[in-house]
Amino acid sequence: MNLLILDDEIYTVRALQKSVDWKAAGIDTVEIAFNTEKAREIVSQNQVDVLLTDIEMPRESGLEFLEWMKEQGKEYKAICMTCHAEFDYAKKALGLGVMEYLVKPVNREELVNCVKKAVHEIEKERRVRQKSAEGKFWEESRKRVQRDFWQDLVTGALGEEPDRIQKKAERCGIAYDINEQYRMGLFCIRNTNERRQEWKEDAVLMKSIVENIAKDILNGEKELEKAGWKGETMWMLFSEKETEDLYGKIEHFLSELERVMQLNMTAYLSENEFGEELQNVLQRLEEQNEQNVSVEHGIVDEEVRRKSSDEKATYLKKVREMIKKKDFDGLEQLFITYAKGKKYAGQKELFLEGEKVKFELQLFARENQISIEEFWTDELIEKSEGIYRSQNRYLEYALCVLKRTRTLLTEKEQESDLLGEIKKYVQENLENRITREQIAEKVHFSEDYLSKIFKKETGISLNEYITQEKIAYAKKLIEEDKDSIGNIAVRLGYSSFSYFSDIFKRNTGCLPREYRKKSRNTGETEE
Repeated sequence: MNLLILDDEIYTVRALQKSVDWKAAGIDTVEIAFNTEKAREIVSQNQVDVLLTDIEMPRESGLEFLEWMKEQGKEYKAICMTCHAEFDYAKKALGLGVMEYLVKPVNREELVNCVKKAVHEIEKERRVRQKSAEGKFWEESRKRVQRDFWQDLVTGALGEEPDRIQKKAERCGIAYDINEQYRMGLFCIRNTNERRQEWKEDAVLMKSIVENIAKDILNGEKELEKAGWKGETMWMLFSEKETEDLYGKIEHFLSELERVMQLNMTAYLSENEFGEELQNVLQRLEEQNEQNVSVEHGIVDEEVRRKSSDEKATYLKKVREMIKKKDFDGLEQLFITYAKGKKYAGQKELFLEGEKVKFELQLFARENQISIEEFWTDELIEKSEGIYRSQNRYLEYALCVLKRTRTLLTEKEQESDLLGEIKKYVQENLENRITREQIAEKVHFSEDYLSKIFKKETGISLNEYITQEKIAYAKKLIEEDKDSIGNIAVRLGYSSFSYFSDIFKRNTGCLPREYRKKSRNTGETEE
C-alpha cells in the first residue's frame, strides 16, 4: 500500500516520516513531495493509494491538486491537513471525496487511525471489485447499498435535509423523489409461543423466513429494498403508488406468519410522511407498540386512530347519559361494543378513558348515598391491579364496577322502600303497641335485618324512632287538650302512666302535665 505526503513545509514532512510507524498503519512505501509539480510526477509514475496533503501551499493548493487527481480518474483515499479549521475548506474537501480533514499540528494517533481507516477502505473496495469482476457481487452490492440507504434514512443517519438525502441517493444510484410520501409499516412480534426459543437460537434464520414471506406477499415477489430490522421488529416502507389494497396484503401477511411460523404480529401503519420525517415516524410507531394493551394480532392504523377521537367523545357522552338514566343494561352493552370495536388502545389512552368512566360512576354513587367504603369490595380491589395493561382486563374490571354500582343502587332502592313501609306502619299504629316483631312480620324481613338497615339509613334505632313518633303524637294530643293525660297514655299503648311520663320527659325535657300547662299558657298568650 503506497502513501504520498504532499506539503511545502519540509520539517513537517520529515517529522511525519520519522514519527509515524507507517508499517503498523498498513503502508509499505512512503513517497514525499514539497510541491504539486513533484507530486504530479510521482502520481504519473507510481500507484498512490493514500494521499496525505496540506491544503495551503504556494502556487497551487492541495485542493486544486485533488481536483487534478479527480480529473485524471485516479483512485485514492485523501487526508487533508491545514492550519485553519475553515468550514469552506472542509466543505470543498468533502466534495472531492476526502476521507478526513485534520487541523495542524496533527495528532499522531489520530493520523494513524485515519490512515488505517483509509487502508481498510481501499482493501474493502478492492475485494468488492474482485467479486464484481467475477460476475456475482454487483447485484448483491446494489441491494446492500439500497437497503443501507433506506436503513440510514429511517434511522436518521442521513439527517433531515431533503437536498442532502437526494444527493446521497444519487451517489448510490437510487431513484429517490424528495416530494414522494411513504407509509411505514412496523411489524412487531407480540407472542411467539413455542417459536420464542427458536428465535433466540437462530434469529438470522427466523428473520430470513419472515422476509421471504413479506417479499412474496407485500412486495410482489421483488427484493425487499425499503425494509429493515430493529431487534425483533421489522419496518417496511410503502410509497403512495404501492398502497393499493395494502390492508388486504398486510392481513394476508400476518395470517401467513401465524400459519407458517406460529407468530402473532401486530402491524402499525403510519400516515403518509416525507422521507426526511421517517426517523420520527419509526420512533412514534415504536412508542405505540410499547403502549399497546389491546391488539395482539392485527393492524393499528394511525389514520383510523386520528379519526376515532370523535367516536371517543361520543362514547363518553353516551356513558354519562346512560348513567343518569340508570340504563345499566344499555351501559353494559355499550362497554362491550366499544371495546370490541376499538382498533387500538394505548396504555395512557386507556388509563385516561377508564378514569373518566370511573369518575362518572363514582359521582353517581355519591349522589345516591353510596359510600366509598361500601362500594369497594375485595374482589374489585383485586381486579383493579394492572387493568390498564390490557384492554380485556380493563373491560372485565369496568363490567365489575358497573355490576357493583347496579347492585348497591338496587339495595339502596329496596332499603328506601323498606324504610317507607316501616314508617308508614308506625304512623298507622301509633295508638297501638308496636314491636319489632310486628313490623318484621308486616314487611317480611327478620327483626335483626330491619334494625340494622334502619339504624344504617337513619342514624337511630327502630325502637328510638317508634318512641320518637309516639311522643310527637302525644304532644299533639296534649296540645289539643281534649283528653286526660292518663287516657292519652293508654291510647298510645302505654299501660303504665309513670313509664309514659318518664319516656315523655326524656324526649321533651318536661313531664306531660308541665307540657300541657306550658301549652295552655302559650295559647292564652296568643289570644
